[in-house]
Amino acid sequence: MADVRGNAFGSSSARTTPVRSVPAKSASYRVVLSNHSTPANCPANATAPVGKSANPAGVWFWTNKRTCVFVRVGWADTKPASAAAVHINGYPGLYRTLKNGVRAIYAPVAPGTDDVHPRGGWVVLTVSAKAPQEKVVRLIIVPAN
Repeated sequence: MADVRGNAFGSSSARTTPVRSVPAKSASYRVVLSNHSTPANCPANATAPVGKSANPAGVWFWTNKRTCVFVRVGWADTKPASAAAVHINGYPGLYRTLKNGVRAIYAPVAPGTDDVHPRGGWVVLTVSAKAPQEKVVRLIIVPAN
């Protein structure tokens, strides 16, 4: 006697589903700018080690050597094809360009992560090539996922 699955003697066999590899979740970031009430850019009389600038949009901070670093925070729909991968632990998917002493770091933003750019894109951190790259990244962006 065959059951509805066509197996003899009423036995059933488990139906197998092909195993598909699940792609790794893409990296996505959020910009974190603290709400310090400080002047724009790098003020000489700053009482805080970090500050936010409204125009141009960015962040400034003092290094251990008392050098002020200004990081412009911008946006791009795409990253340049020539951008090279950046390797910072805990921060996958970053890229950078370097031209004329200026470094641009590109951090992906997934669609729906950012209210201002709901379709996603790239946060662009523009800074002097002499600035400490890892500190710039860790100070301004955090993984969104």
